[in-house]
Parts: sequence; C-alpha cells; structure tokens
Amino acid sequence: MKDFISYEPIFVWVMLLCFVSCGGNDTTRISQALFCAEHQKADSALVLLNQINRANLSKEDQAKFSLVYTLAQDKSGIDIYSDSLIGIASGWFKDHPTDTLYARCEYYMGKYYLLNDSVEKAIGCLENSWKAAHASKNYNLECMALEKMSKIYRLSDPEKALKLANLAVALFPKSTGQPMANKVYLLLNQCECLSYVESISKVIRRGQGVLSMARAFTDSAVVSDVYQDLSVFYKIMGENDSSYNSALKAYQWGRTSSVSRKLSLAEALIDVDSIEQASKILQTVKATDTKEKYTLFYLLSSIAFKNNNLISAKNLTDSTYYYLETTYEEAAKSTNNYYLASVQMEKDRHSMQERANRNCWLLILAIVILTGMLVAILFYFDSKKKRNKMEKELNEKRLRLEIDNRDKQLEAMRIYIKGKVDVAKKITD
Repeated sequence: MKDFISYEPIFVWVMLLCFVSCGGNDTTRISQALFCAEHQKADSALVLLNQINRANLSKEDQAKFSLVYTLAQDKSGIDIYSDSLIGIASGWFKDHPTDTLYARCEYYMGKYYLLNDSVEKAIGCLENSWKAAHASKNYNLECMALEKMSKIYRLSDPEKALKLANLAVALFPKSTGQPMANKVYLLLNQCECLSYVESISKVIRRGQGVLSMARAFTDSAVVSDVYQDLSVFYKIMGENDSSYNSALKAYQWGRTSSVSRKLSLAEALIDVDSIEQASKILQTVKATDTKEKYTLFYLLSSIAFKNNNLISAKNLTDSTYYYLETTYEEAAKSTNNYYLASVQMEKDRHSMQERANRNCWLLILAIVILTGMLVAILFYFDSKKKRNKMEKELNEKRLRLEIDNRDKQLEAMRIYIKGKVDVAKKITD
C-alpha cells in the first residue's frame, strides 16, 4: 500500500489539469478590455473582445462582455441605436444593483432609450445611474447622466433641465481623466437648456464664450459643433444671416464629407433664400441611413415649394413621408430582431454550454480511465515484483535447508567413518 500511495500526486495532478482545461481566460480579457475602453483605447478593447467566444461565457460574463462592448463602441463614436448588447447587460445588472458596473449599465441603457424615443424608460435608467454614481463618487459618470437627463427635461420641465445641466457643469472639476472637450459639450448643453428659460440673446452671448474656449483647444470637431449650435440659436432668434454664417463655419471647421454638416448648411442657405447654392450642396450629399434621407428629401421638397414646382414638391414630400415611416418601421424591426436574436443566442449558448460540459466530462472520464489503467499497471508490476521477491526468498530458504541437510548427512557420515576407523585400529592393535 505504501508504494500505491506514492503515485497519488500523479493522479491529483492529472485531475487538476483536467479541470483547468475546462476553463479559460475570457474573464481576464473582459477586464482588460474595460481598462482599455476607459483609457481612450476603444479599438484595443474591441480587438480583445472580438477574441472571446460569447457562447462559452457565464451569465455574469455575458453581461459584462455586452456592457464593455457597448462602452467601447460608444467611445469609438458609435451610437447605441440597438439594444442587442446593452439589453443583455441590463437584464443581469438589474438583479445585481450592488455591482460596480451597475451605474454604467443603467447609463447606457438610458442612452439607448433616449436615442429611440422611449423617454420614460430613459429617465428611469438615467436616474438609477445618477444615484448609483453619486453613491460611489463616480463624478465622470454622474456628469454624463445629468447631461442626458437635462436633455430629456428640456421640453417638459425646462427649469429642472437647466438645474441638472448646471449640476453637471459644477461637477466637472471633480471628475478625473476627462478631456476638456467634454467641458465644452457640457457648457453647450447648458446653453441649450438656458434657451428654454432665458432670452435667446443671452444664450448666444454665452455660446460665443463657449466658442472662444473651444477655439483655444484647436479641436476642429469641437469648434464645428459649437458653430452648429450657434447656427440653431441664431435661427431661433430670427437672424438667418448669422445662422447661415455659423452653419458655414461649422461646415468649414468640420469634415467636408460630413453629411449632417452639409444638410445643416443647405437648410441655412434655404432660410436666406440662396436656393441655387442649397441645391448644389444637396447634390453632393450621399445619404446612407434613413434619417439622413428623410432630411435630404425634406430640404429638397422645401426648395421645390420655394420654386413653385408643386408636382416635384408633392413627389418629394411623398418620399419624405416614406422615409419617415421607414424610420419607425426600422426601429420596430430592430426591436423585434433583437428579441428573436436574444432567444436564439440563449438557445445557442445553452447548446454550446451543454456540448462544452459534455466534452469536459468525457475528457474527465477518459483521464479517469487512463489513470485507472495506469494505477492497474503499476499495481500489477508492484504485485509481480513482490511475488518475485517472495519466490526468491522461498528458493533461498529451500536452498539453505538442503545445505543444512547435507551438512548433517556429512557430519553423520564423518562420525560413522570415524567409528569404523576406531574399530579397525583396535582390531589391528
């Protein structure tokens, strides 16, 4: 038994190897991707996440994977128009509100609802995010949640919207690691909220101050966005020329291939009755998504009305309504596809998990069988060794007995011969 126990470490090592082989390092990759996304390395985060097989993840890792992927996409400038990822994360984090990522998940779920016009749901998620971020002193996330909430309340409760926007601006100095461009956007949001409460002239003066701050950063994209907002403010005030100049500056500072900038500039040109120039701008627009096509046809129809081309205006208006309806249809279809994809993904995940478990158990069974065979072979050779040793001892014992018997026979013979010699000697004497 002593020899058998000495082989137990081999058995334990093999079993540990088996269990380790059934695991992986996907959880570590998710953590690394989260670190990259939070430190402005969204592309690196996406590369790490794309190496992960989601079907093999646990529910917790599925949720964290979906959240981190959404975070990385958001940092890359991709808006959350689909809840195919963040919906999975939200389903798990709602049951785990004490998790450190809960506040972030609620923020992105609220952002999704905000982009898809589900205002009540967006408010609920963003308030949860705000409270959780405030409790954990996550000032960055708190600013983001306040900014999104202020956008929602602009029409229904302008005073509250302005209060939330002011809180976000006041919290910015406490946040860490945020680029100054974020402060510009918080100030722009403050101006937009202020436009519902104060006079538009006061808003424009404040917006010009924000413009000076943005131009000091020499970030053309930020400057373009500020000019874009100023163009809207001037339009509200009725100063179409200033609105056009700001839209032109936004176009010049921004990327010339930007569809949104071209559409905004064309709209400003229409407002100042520069119909021919607006038409030239719109001819260069290559709208890709439904919303851009809707805006394009709306502006084209406006031009047709100004030119008294009623037949063309009617046809363009029909196209405008078509793309408007298509936008709502795509949103409904996206939601339906998400639920179908979620159900199918859950089925696939269970199937893959069962297959992985089965393969794991088969591997364990094979290792147990091989280990048993190894133990049996070792036991056989050990028993054979003991038998050989026993046979050798028996042979040696038998040999010693034979030698002892011969020695006794020789001793008896010697005594007998000696007696004969003594008798012969006496006879001779």
